[in-house]
Amino acid sequence: MSDSFTNDQFKWLRQVAADRGLHSSAACVAIALGAYFNRKRDGWAWMSQDTIARDLSISVRTVRYAMSDLVRRGHLITSRDQPLPPQHQKTGE
Repeated sequence: MSDSFTNDQFKWLRQVAADRGLHSSAACVAIALGAYFNRKRDGWAWMSQDTIARDLSISVRTVRYAMSDLVRRGHLITSRDQPLPPQHQKTGE
């Protein structure tokens, strides 16, 4: 049986997948981000765009545009509080 964190992960991925206006690279980045959301930190992910780019073998510029698209379309919240790396959190409908 899955927990609510896992259910929320899949709900968010379905939300992203259903967004027909989202570029395919943004959907790929969303899938990669799923591995970094931390249940112990209220669902926030702490990883760099370089990490996602390496994971997907794409450029950091593509990751940057994809994450901007996810934020603009309401799927992702970002925070750049220092000294931590950028933090990212999924949003629900």
